[in-house]
Amino acid sequence: MDNSNGGNILNRWSGRPYSERTLATDLLLGYLSTLLTKRADLKLIFMSSTSLESEKFKEHFQEHYPSIHIMKVPGRLHPVEIVYTSDEEVDRNNYLDAVTKTVVNIHRHEPPGDVLVFLSEEGEVEDACNKISKEICNLKNLVGPMKLVPLYSCLPATMQHKIFEPCSGRKIVVTTNIVESSLSMDDISYVVDSGFVKKKVFDNKLNMECLVTSTISKASADMRSEHAGRTISGKCFRVYTEESYKNNRDQEICPEILRLRVCLI
Repeated sequence: MDNSNGGNILNRWSGRPYSERTLATDLLLGYLSTLLTKRADLKLIFMSSTSLESEKFKEHFQEHYPSIHIMKVPGRLHPVEIVYTSDEEVDRNNYLDAVTKTVVNIHRHEPPGDVLVFLSEEGEVEDACNKISKEICNLKNLVGPMKLVPLYSCLPATMQHKIFEPCSGRKIVVTTNIVESSLSMDDISYVVDSGFVKKKVFDNKLNMECLVTSTISKASADMRSEHAGRTISGKCFRVYTEESYKNNRDQEICPEILRLRVCLI
């Protein structure tokens, strides 16, 4: 916005993928809508690794940009088998134990292939790594070698890059939703999806932002499962029931602009 004010000429601008909608990016898109009425020469290109809400973006910009088109470059996605839990007792209070059990069972019984585990926040990532390590160590010679790799935004870059380092056994990457739509890893054969995410919401009663744990949307669940089919066919183990996926989850990800105060930016 600063680049296009005060008589400056905006020639080029780039930002994060539009599938990662933040309060800042939505406000910027609103500003660009207004700018299009003054800059007929301006061309906007939105790119994303997913096709989420592409029709909504097209409809929004079509008034001032009637020639807008959606171009899809399909990648090759291998078959992914979805496996739901049959345990209806799994909820936000005990799903970490269910995730640990699922990962250990994969390492014991499934063919070779790396594992990607989605949890809701950093503390859970560390707890899960400790639990998984302890359980697998107790199995001793019953299982092959493995390497646990935690991944979340506050880790130093050197630690985050460990997810790309080769290892002699099975690699188990335990992460938050930061890799959901923005990062691809080769050799992921199995995804373990807790079904939860931690996100910021504005609490009107407290008059402040809060971090709350909530169920993920169907769109998030689908993006998570696709990580198991990037290079080879795989499995996604969802630590929630099929009924929960079909009936208890929103269709799309709720953007920040609908749950945070705009004046906070």
